[in-house]
Amino acid sequence: MPGSHLFVTHRLHTVARNRRISARRVVWLLAPGLLALSLAAARAPLPKGLDGMTICLPFVGPVTRIDSTLSGRARTLAEIHERAHAAQCEEMGAVRSYAARLTVDGKLRSEADAFCAEAQWDLAVGYPRENVLARIADELETAYGWTAGRSRGEIVAAIGAACPPLSTQARAGD
Repeated sequence: MPGSHLFVTHRLHTVARNRRISARRVVWLLAPGLLALSLAAARAPLPKGLDGMTICLPFVGPVTRIDSTLSGRARTLAEIHERAHAAQCEEMGAVRSYAARLTVDGKLRSEADAFCAEAQWDLAVGYPRENVLARIADELETAYGWTAGRSRGEIVAAIGAACPPLSTQARAGD
């Protein structure tokens, strides 16, 4: 009987040690994959029709791409928009950022926040509030396929909730 007691103790120790080795192996296997993914994201061409994109990667953070053919105001707005997405990534982390965008409401909140950053720049340089709101609503309605089931009113409400300078109350005060 003493031999079987020794055998059980030895097996438990072996299982625990194997788990530690397994966790290390997983990390070593994931690290090159994440590095390759971040390099691919940084070098891959932008999908057609996008001015920019930000990918939020675990352990790496945001990787942002801007269309190199943009210039002037269009480039500035794209940079501001993607900078807002990068800040969301840094604030929430990759997993929470990804999970938040699994629903249409989550995507709409994320995009409305990024468009709010654009709107603040537009308003600061003197573009009329109504024109800024209309441009953002138009873009959300037409450029993003996932908003197809949303009415213009819902889109404008989401923009107003995310961006107080464009809200109905702010417009009523003018």
